[in-house]
Amino acid sequence: MAGSGTPTTSDYKATVSGTTGAYSTTIGSLLASTLYSVRAYAINAVGTGYGSTVTVTTIDDPAVTTGSSSSITITSFDIAGNVTSDGGGTISERGFVYSSENGTPTLTDSKLVVSGTTGSYSGSISGLIGNTTYYVRAYVTTQVGTAYGSVVSVQTSTAPNTILAELYSATDNNLNYANIKIYTEADDEWHHMVIQNKVLYIADRNYVHQVEDVSGGHYFSGFVLDIPRPQKIISLSKYKTDLLVGSKITDAVNEGGFYVWNTWSESFTIQDEVKEPGVNAFIEGDNYVLASAGTNGNLYVYSNGQLELYKTIPGDYSPTKTCTINPYAVANFRNMPLFGVSNVEGNPLLQGIYSYGSKAAGFPFVLNLEFPISQRDGDDFLLSNVEIGAIVVSGNNLYVSWRDGADNVGVDKLDWNNKLDGAYFETKLINPDRSILGKYNKYVVAYKSLPDNTSINLAYQKNHASLWTTVTPVIDTIRGLVYKELEIEATSFRVRVKMGVDGNNAPEIETSYIFLE
Repeated sequence: MAGSGTPTTSDYKATVSGTTGAYSTTIGSLLASTLYSVRAYAINAVGTGYGSTVTVTTIDDPAVTTGSSSSITITSFDIAGNVTSDGGGTISERGFVYSSENGTPTLTDSKLVVSGTTGSYSGSISGLIGNTTYYVRAYVTTQVGTAYGSVVSVQTSTAPNTILAELYSATDNNLNYANIKIYTEADDEWHHMVIQNKVLYIADRNYVHQVEDVSGGHYFSGFVLDIPRPQKIISLSKYKTDLLVGSKITDAVNEGGFYVWNTWSESFTIQDEVKEPGVNAFIEGDNYVLASAGTNGNLYVYSNGQLELYKTIPGDYSPTKTCTINPYAVANFRNMPLFGVSNVEGNPLLQGIYSYGSKAAGFPFVLNLEFPISQRDGDDFLLSNVEIGAIVVSGNNLYVSWRDGADNVGVDKLDWNNKLDGAYFETKLINPDRSILGKYNKYVVAYKSLPDNTSINLAYQKNHASLWTTVTPVIDTIRGLVYKELEIEATSFRVRVKMGVDGNNAPEIETSYIFLE
């Protein structure tokens, strides 16, 4: 019964089956912070017997309040709290919970534990990101549960004339850049960075800033380079001892800017323009640099102080079918240039990690889709609606950050030796004099290895025919050739080769060529 007294079976009771001996039970559905009287009883044929009366006071939820913040810096702040009641229970933990994303943080977010019982307490929360809003509240836990105080928001500070960079992991929505705030000229969008000659260069609207390590200290120099407005820097790279700069005006203006700076002159030393909406990324080769510009797969080469159109990645491009290469989605691995092709709209081509280079001196440059991302479309590779944010080389390891069309994000560690299960390429040869029929005598593919279970499909198109004509090739295992005698007259001629295998044992193709009479 509630209150003091001598309860009987006519009051609330809990029945426990059994005979003589000790017994126990749990009495629930009680009021918090309430005095109850309780005694044991037993009934037999003679009547009812009672034990002595004992009193029990139930406990209540604990109570805590969140105080004010103080001593706010770039990476930390102090916060106060007060456990105003333990509810009659035993405090097992108290402290603060905080988050920069969850507006009502709980114990599943970050927390700072402060030992003690009831009364005022405080703590210092550190390891934070500058210029960021954090949500924090006090908490206390007893055997009843956890109680929280009200939420307080705290904005960490940004020191003047310093750099604040937030490097995002692949679990975030931003895969391509680092966030930066510099002086009043800072851009609120994302910015590209690159290290050249042991100096960190940072793009900021139409400016470049630098951070240099001098005698163990890091020194920031603002506005070491500027390019003409309204151009805006979207990519940086290095070439020998120079810094390469790519820029755009808007996505609708076909005036991509290209600048070369020797890193010590007052201004850039070379300037060029491409009729594309921006120079997106630079792909470093061995003593050469390619630049991705626009959204139609065009690659330019840096030659004789300017960018010259070099190659177009094959695709079905149109105003509603476009792609790009993000500035960090480039790398050079084992002297092989790599770049990630991302969909912008309409999936004009297969997306993933491409290579473009030569395996040895004297061998032709080959464009190859080396790696898809780890996501699957059923049993097939996911090769559409993909964005490649960054490619990083660490020793013999390759890491790729990606996002798919469903906004799933991730980082893949790539196995360079895990080849795709086939090969595919097309070529077109057009007779220079279209008024004269050329005779295409033979098509040859030279290979380094050809697994026994390789299936080979060889087909050609004559004079821009809409359909492919399939032919059966000859395999010469002694000379390492796959070829077909053709004897076909045409003004234009196109060949397609598909090679398929099972498992991780793809053929290795060296080159292909057509004999023209």
